[in-house]
Amino acid sequence: MIHGTPTTKATYGFSITVKGCGGHTSTKNYRVSINLASLQHLVGLSWAPSTSANITGYNIYRATVSGGPYSRINSGGLVAATLYDDGTVKSGTNYFYAVTTVNSSGIESVFCNQVKAVVPNP
Repeated sequence: MIHGTPTTKATYGFSITVKGCGGHTSTKNYRVSINLASLQHLVGLSWAPSTSANITGYNIYRATVSGGPYSRINSGGLVAATLYDDGTVKSGTNYFYAVTTVNSSGIESVFCNQVKAVVPNP
């Protein structure tokens, strides 16, 4: 869970550990610089790549209630990378994300483990 409300201009460090499908875990370290004059919220997601054969990309889903219902947020087609920035989040809202894989036949997997992001109030 990511939460907090920055009160001064500064650089913050944090890490995210995600457990993906198949039990794989991945930890990423991040640094965020905050300029309060132009504070805009963004949720950055990253995950370990699928080890399944013939994966052509990923779909990212978001909900405001744990367990869904989810809505797909990558409207421009499949995401090829294993990271995605959601810049459409609103202050004071909890979001729940899940990712699916899509193979070369267009078959989509079940949702991987859900993660929660808490977007603070300004």
